[in-house]
Amino acid sequence: EEYEQISVDAVMDSGAFDTICPLEMIGGNEVRQTKASKAGMDYYAVNGAGIRNKGEVDLIGTSEGGMPIKFTSQVGEGVKKLLVSVIRAAKGGNMIIFGANIKAIKELAKQTKIEENLIMDIKTNTRSEIKEKRGMYVYPMMIRRKKKDSNAMDLSSVGRFESKNTWNEVNSAEKECEVCNDSMEGLFQQCM
Repeated sequence: EEYEQISVDAVMDSGAFDTICPLEMIGGNEVRQTKASKAGMDYYAVNGAGIRNKGEVDLIGTSEGGMPIKFTSQVGEGVKKLLVSVIRAAKGGNMIIFGANIKAIKELAKQTKIEENLIMDIKTNTRSEIKEKRGMYVYPMMIRRKKKDSNAMDLSSVGRFESKNTWNEVNSAEKECEVCNDSMEGLFQQCM
């Protein structure tokens, strides 16, 4: 069998549930069907556009520095770039650091305990925990905003929440995935 090397600039995606690549990138590699792809479960882009789930593929290669890389990627129809799920990479035993600062890293090294996932202000050394929720890293926060005019239309409500000058959870029956029997949550009711 003949093989070729292709250069790929993978995008590290902190919001991606799975690592996913374009069908055009895999060449002659075999795409395996998964329970999700067989059931017609798709992915959704940040803009809400559907991404057809074609299955999964094993990919091997090397980093720019020559380190061997091996991972499984979902294959999506319409995806333009390889999107590497930060949470999947971290769960695979990797540590991902953005905005590295040696002084801040040395300060963290002095601590007797640190959060597994965190964000740290490098000027004040103040840290906050980043939590894992439904397969994604999330940074819980409270937002202060002006109260809206009771006569104004509220365009800020999306997903499972509606607004009537206050936030109230919409009463909806929890749905269950027919493939994995797990609860389905979120705006698109996708399997988590």
